[in-house]
Amino acid sequence: MVTIQVTDEGVISGLRSMKGKAFERSKAGLKSGALLITNEAKELVPVLSGNLKRSIHDEPVEVKLNELSSKIGTNVEYGPKIEFGGSRKAAQGYLRPALDEKGDEAINEIKESLMIVFR
Repeated sequence: MVTIQVTDEGVISGLRSMKGKAFERSKAGLKSGALLITNEAKELVPVLSGNLKRSIHDEPVEVKLNELSSKIGTNVEYGPKIEFGGSRKAAQGYLRPALDEKGDEAINEIKESLMIVFR
């Protein structure tokens, strides 16, 4: 599971004080950033049956006291074995490489949405 978090206290308190559309727009930016990484992971994952690829998803944006976060991953039992490898098989990463490849773009998506909100 890969997690994207916005934890800056100033940003979070500013977001919490907003009403309606502005707060929803900031959540949409995080969702958009997570989707970039999710789609890249689906491109990178090795495919045998397609089950693992279909299972890769991002979870809805979670709002906690000090953070906004979205998780990207799979609920397929063998997903971690593919990502990290095992005693008989080399790692074939797809989540971490997706984050490495699209992480900056995801951050830019989040920043853009926050810039619109705070203008």
